[in-house]
Amino acid sequence: MRPLLPLLLILTIPRLANTQAFVRVDATHKIAGPISKSLAPPNRSAPVLASTACGPYAAAKYYDSVPGGGTLNLMSFMDPSPCVGNGKIAFVSQIAGAAYNQGIFWADTTGIHPIVFGSGGGGGSGQPGSAGDPSPIGGKFAGFFEGSMFAPAINAGGDILFIADIYQGSSPRGLFLYKAASASFVKVAAVGDPSPAGGTITEIGPGSMNDPQDVLFAATRTGGNVDILRWTAGVVTKMAAVGDPAPGGGTFQYLVTEALGFVDGTFIPTGPIPAINNSGTICFRAYTNLGGAGLIMKGAHGFSWMVRNGYPTPGGGTYVDFQAPCLNSLGQITFFADVMLGPGNYTSGWFAGAPGAWRKVVMFYDTIGGAQCYGLTYSRNPVTPIDDAGNVVVWMTLQFPDTTQIERILLNKPDGSFVDVATQGAPTPIGGVYGSFDILPSMSSAGAISWGGFTPGASGAVPNAMFIAPLCPATIANVSPAFAPNNGGSTILINGANFTSASAVKFGAANATFSIVNDTQISAALPAAPGFMGYVDVTVTTPNGTAILTNGFDYFVRPKLFGTPTGAPSLSWESTSAPIINKQLVIDIDKFGAGSLAWFWAGDSNTNWAGVPLPLDCGPVGLPGCILLASGEYVISTSDPNPKQSVVIPNDNSIVGYHVFFQAFILDGTTSNFVSTDAYEVVLGP
Repeated sequence: MRPLLPLLLILTIPRLANTQAFVRVDATHKIAGPISKSLAPPNRSAPVLASTACGPYAAAKYYDSVPGGGTLNLMSFMDPSPCVGNGKIAFVSQIAGAAYNQGIFWADTTGIHPIVFGSGGGGGSGQPGSAGDPSPIGGKFAGFFEGSMFAPAINAGGDILFIADIYQGSSPRGLFLYKAASASFVKVAAVGDPSPAGGTITEIGPGSMNDPQDVLFAATRTGGNVDILRWTAGVVTKMAAVGDPAPGGGTFQYLVTEALGFVDGTFIPTGPIPAINNSGTICFRAYTNLGGAGLIMKGAHGFSWMVRNGYPTPGGGTYVDFQAPCLNSLGQITFFADVMLGPGNYTSGWFAGAPGAWRKVVMFYDTIGGAQCYGLTYSRNPVTPIDDAGNVVVWMTLQFPDTTQIERILLNKPDGSFVDVATQGAPTPIGGVYGSFDILPSMSSAGAISWGGFTPGASGAVPNAMFIAPLCPATIANVSPAFAPNNGGSTILINGANFTSASAVKFGAANATFSIVNDTQISAALPAAPGFMGYVDVTVTTPNGTAILTNGFDYFVRPKLFGTPTGAPSLSWESTSAPIINKQLVIDIDKFGAGSLAWFWAGDSNTNWAGVPLPLDCGPVGLPGCILLASGEYVISTSDPNPKQSVVIPNDNSIVGYHVFFQAFILDGTTSNFVSTDAYEVVLGP
């Protein structure tokens, strides 16, 4: 039988003045009771749902065999699984049928992989076991901590950060880092270590981690203050401590305000845990002695407020209070916050972005897919729900007009649209349906999503599982236009799907500057290809590979004007046409007078015609306004008031590289004089 677990996660419905937040104490009830809808706008709308997320699969299931023996005794409906890359998760689970009865794992398409085993009654139980793996501080790993506050952090290198109790080690509890490259463990910090903020560490909490293995964590020091500390390459330093100066005045009064107590009489500072990205920027919630509350970023230039109480929200009203800021690699954050819409009128919601570019993700009573948002969860690190494209994944309960409710996991895109990830009652990849979800879905920087939940009716009677929706591969449908001159600079629209996280666009081997219009379109500036003519592949690189449109674009040589016209009319080439085989080329006469007649003159040479050198002054033969610039193998006359020569180039590879010269002669309808235009040299392309 499982030991009693600690408190899992604080859940909210809209918090009102002088009311209490609702608390989840088990895995069966996610919100508690309705609340007066008159306190928030009843029909605040949000965009309708877009298409579903890409191909989810079960990465870990209850009853899965554990390498080394035993089976997973998974509680994926309450244990978050932080995600990296295109779908690698870290999680904690108990184990049935082995001397070691718990472990920390990672999983992806290759299966489940334990990194460390423990034993005993679980973290904080006061019943450490002796069958676990050796710890780096002596003794053995004993109890691991389960629940929403204790998700292990994982980075792109597969390193995993976790908190654990130790049996007969130099400290009873510590924060540890598994280094995937060496399959080894190091201590980040432990109870009893000296604190760089002064005194000793009396309580240690979980932490966040970036790809370079920098760790941020919460620790209580002698005297009871809880500080934010940083571990880098074996050295622990102070990032922010109670009493330090706050930006804009005053000092930090509180940095970590939550703690959980356990059966063994110990406490753990649980958050909100700060965030750190790969550039070393950190973000955390803080309160000051002057009444300030908000989210602070610390980068190369020190501390600054990203957002704070009293600031206007993108969903209306002003911010009142905040939960953890979850940070992506570009310095954008997403967070849960309480909002005051007016005196005595409070609500809450999720927001995302950066100063100057905030957006509302979702607020209570937003309408989504015909139902109103009625349940949300706090933002938590290291469960990061924002990717580097600014997409945010969020759990919510939706209530329909008939008061029925369903849980959904939805992806909110930067344009405000929602994508369905998973819906209560919908089929799962392992059979059965989703019965209920863990309320902290995660997303990698590249956009892969992970979540857990009950799976009633699943194959093999699996009661719950952890799922991953890997990043959908980008696809290119077409480019428009599909041809342009090789001097570059043309704007080319690439149409397809799953472009949000695109990192590179190429035409052949040449990189193009580009902007992501939306998930289905990229606008690219065509790179120049001097001296080249013909087809190249178009490629779009994303974290999930490279999409290729083979021979998707055709470079051609731009028609070249030459000669010296003596009259006002001139030729122009319609840029929507092209001198490419099996395509149409259109040459216009500009400034063509009413009542005029035109003869289009085309030939194979601009140096000789019938033994006569070109250019040729036609004045001696009675046409003083004309200069012959092209040989006249082909002549077409027209009286069209908008004269143009439209030629469909034959679909014949033997003519590729052939030069054609165009000119026009005009009998002016007003003066009855002949004039000639300038000329175009056209090279036929493939």
